[in-house]
Order: sequence, then C-alpha cells, then structure tokens
Amino acid sequence: MISSYKDYFEKVVIKLKFLVLFHTITGNNYLIGKQFSEALQENGHEVILRRIEDHTMDELKNTYGIINEYYQEILKVKIVKKEDQRTNKLTKGVIKDILTNSKTHPHGIKVRLVSGEVGRVKEFDN
Repeated sequence: MISSYKDYFEKVVIKLKFLVLFHTITGNNYLIGKQFSEALQENGHEVILRRIEDHTMDELKNTYGIINEYYQEILKVKIVKKEDQRTNKLTKGVIKDILTNSKTHPHGIKVRLVSGEVGRVKEFDN
C-alpha cells in the first residue's frame, strides 16, 4: 500500500522534461533557477536552464554584488558551431557578444564566445 506521494514517486519512476527560465535582474533568480534545476536533475528529470535576454545585467552588475559574483557562470554556454551542426557537437565557452538581432530564434541565439568561436546557444554550461 502506498502511504504518501513520496512513496509513490520512489516506486514509480516518472521522468519529465523541464524548462527553467530565469531573468538576471539581481542574480538571485539565477541562483533559484540553478537550485531548482539541480533538485529536478537529482530526481532523474531532464532540465534545460535558460536565461531571458537581459540588457540591464551589464549595467546592474556593479550595483548588485550578487550579479558580479555569478556573472561568468551565468554567461557560460554550450554552442553548436556551423561546421558541427550535422553532428550536434557542443562547444563550451563564455558569451562575449550576442549576434542575433531578434529575441528568439528557432535554432538558438547566435553568439560569439570570448574565444572568438561563433555558434548557436543550445544550453547553459553549469
């Protein structure tokens, strides 16, 4: 007999896919999203963590210390370069420039990494 939801989920494995979106206005949202993502992953779920485009992040990082503390971590991504599109090979790096003019793109936002490599963002690297 199952006495609680916890018992149920321990006995029946249900794997879900989650998309966690966060806005980095102070950096706290990133930490909450990261914690939420980690908890879901620990329970066997697939999680995609995404940051909503935020032009104010660079302006506010000097005002809110927490943004500075996690700034590089927030900008770490995995991209697919044009030459790797067939294999879907991911390249890790830190965003230097956002090259896509629109807020969304069906194949991912195109960015230039600090290393100079260009590709479309597929996921965060954290």
